[in-house]
Amino acid sequence: MRDAGILGIIQSSSVPIRALYDRKNIEYMTWDELPTCPDIKLDENQYKIIAQKVKERQYFQLEFDIRNNFKPGPVKYHNVIGIIRGTEFPDEYVMSGGHLDAFDVATGGVDCGTGVAPNLEAARMIMAAGGKPRRSIVFCLWAGEEFGLWGSKFWVESHKDMLDKISNYFNRDGGPTVANSLSVPPAMFDDFKKATEQLNSVNPDFPFTLTVRKEARPKPTEAGGSDHAHFAINGVPTISFGTADPKGYDFNYGEIWHTERDTYNLSIPEYMEHSSTVMAIVLYNLANQDKMLSRKGLYK
Repeated sequence: MRDAGILGIIQSSSVPIRALYDRKNIEYMTWDELPTCPDIKLDENQYKIIAQKVKERQYFQLEFDIRNNFKPGPVKYHNVIGIIRGTEFPDEYVMSGGHLDAFDVATGGVDCGTGVAPNLEAARMIMAAGGKPRRSIVFCLWAGEEFGLWGSKFWVESHKDMLDKISNYFNRDGGPTVANSLSVPPAMFDDFKKATEQLNSVNPDFPFTLTVRKEARPKPTEAGGSDHAHFAINGVPTISFGTADPKGYDFNYGEIWHTERDTYNLSIPEYMEHSSTVMAIVLYNLANQDKMLSRKGLYK
């Protein structure tokens, strides 16, 4: 149909409309072979009207204002890295992060605004409290996660000499839920118990649980999922907080993720505030312990 000279294609899409980048075509696209035929996703109810007109052989015209623009690359992406420098072990690190980019059908208020914001707030609270951690605490806002973990991959590949000195990298990338649990290998349990023992005195609405993993997990060999991936491939611990919706806001993350509904108003403020507090306390306590977390039994 493209060879015949069609002007575009329309497709039906259920609400909310979800968009996914075609990474394969992006990777192999050249400046001399840019797409010329728009592929338009329509609200399923709009589409049904058009389909019925076609079925009845009615004459009609569709008009779209399509403003796709291409410009020569490379496009610069920037990670944003903040470091609270350790006073005693500045070259040992506790790290935490989320990703800055989002799918362009919305503003990314949830994915990954609910990852970026608690990291920023945890850093602010530690500094406002006058925190002087023994180890360095690193807050990472990654670029290019949605395109293939580009920002975190670049950082890991550029800092191979630091990877053995990372106690843990906490990744937050998901729904607007509250951080309320950790599952850790046996060798880490005592250290995490000390780091989390204050959490149940913060807010009784959000009890915190710490459990031991029953068995070691295989070390990943391929990247996927989120920005923790390249850390894990290189053997760095990537224990992250479990989350939940204890107050029953009954949101549907599937209707937010990568859709036009991924906006700021769908975040949950009290969950974000408490998650920020949990992160600040745990990161600070781990940074102040006598030793780094053990990696014994972390991976099979």
